[in-house]
Amino acid sequence: MVSSQNVNSIYSYFFLLFLFLSGCSFNEEPIVTIEGYQQTYIGMPEGDLIKLFGRPHSISHRDSGIVVYEYVERFQYGQTAQSIVKIQSYYFFIKEGVIVSKQLRLYDRPGYEPINDLESP
Repeated sequence: MVSSQNVNSIYSYFFLLFLFLSGCSFNEEPIVTIEGYQQTYIGMPEGDLIKLFGRPHSISHRDSGIVVYEYVERFQYGQTAQSIVKIQSYYFFIKEGVIVSKQLRLYDRPGYEPINDLESP
């Protein structure tokens, strides 16, 4: 027969495992997607943008007073840096604390090395 002390130890073990796994899943950064980009709008407060996507990949300041936030979404086929096949960059132009413009740029990487880029033997 299983003692109540052993049952409590088992429950404690599973509870700690649950807490550990929950902590792992809730600490992820928000991921920017096209669906999230479509939720943004001109006039949206800067704070709402950061709540939605987190900190931007890069921030640049223009002489006109506009601040540009860049968020990046990468599509990979495999686990290495060379396996990135497409990059979408989301740009948000912010002035006086609100989005005044936004852009989406798509960069494709070829899945092969072009023959002209190969070195001659």
